[in-house]
Amino acid sequence: MIYRFQGRSDGAAFPSGQIVFDQVGNTYGVTQGGDDGGSTVYELTPSSSGWSESSIYPFSGKSRGGLAIDQSGNLYGTSYYGGNGAGVVFQLVPSASGWTANTLHVFTGGDGSNPLGDLVLDNSGDIYGETITSSGGQPIVYMLYRSGDNWKYRLVYHLPHPPPGRDHNAQGLTVDAAGNLYGASCEGGSYGHGYVFELQPEGGGWIFSYLHDFQGTDGDCPITTVLIGTNGAVYGTAAGGGAYSQGVVWQLSP
Repeated sequence: MIYRFQGRSDGAAFPSGQIVFDQVGNTYGVTQGGDDGGSTVYELTPSSSGWSESSIYPFSGKSRGGLAIDQSGNLYGTSYYGGNGAGVVFQLVPSASGWTANTLHVFTGGDGSNPLGDLVLDNSGDIYGETITSSGGQPIVYMLYRSGDNWKYRLVYHLPHPPPGRDHNAQGLTVDAAGNLYGASCEGGSYGHGYVFELQPEGGGWIFSYLHDFQGTDGDCPITTVLIGTNGAVYGTAAGGGAYSQGVVWQLSP
């Protein structure tokens, strides 16, 4: 146990999503509880006497995911309700005087609403994430890329609709060295127990592939940000299913 959140006294509670490390070992993450009932980006700094916590960016829009970090130490995250109510993607830039917050994209509903899960950066520094459209709840993968001094939004792919009455519960994407994206959905697939997918860039577009459809006995509801092993296998967890109906840790071999 390296830190216990106290709530309002330290501006943070209910940590969730992916945590990241910078090049000197400081840890960053997001909570779902801040001084105003919103969320907080926090930093944990190690020392010989333990870890100290500081709140570096409180925001009111709530978060449903963790952070990503680039080689310069800039942090990237999402606000579920920020901007015009449909959420935003933000950047935190460190300096000697503190952190500067920049809004990279404000969702409008048609291009996505209430972003979910963790963000991921590819080798070029492009940002990828998941959200849903406000009309019809279509799950989508989007990217943000640099254009001069600005960031531009691009739709990557419309993911399959979840079954009627069910929500798309994304936990984030993973990218490999070739730029292929991997993710999982708690709902849908051929058997209704969720699936793992791959998006492969080709010819200016993307090719969608099901890597695995869960059947229940091998897992149910993979709400996870998948990981890629050094052997090229894809790993993750499913919240339910398995021999004892208590969930599984799974591996998909190439």
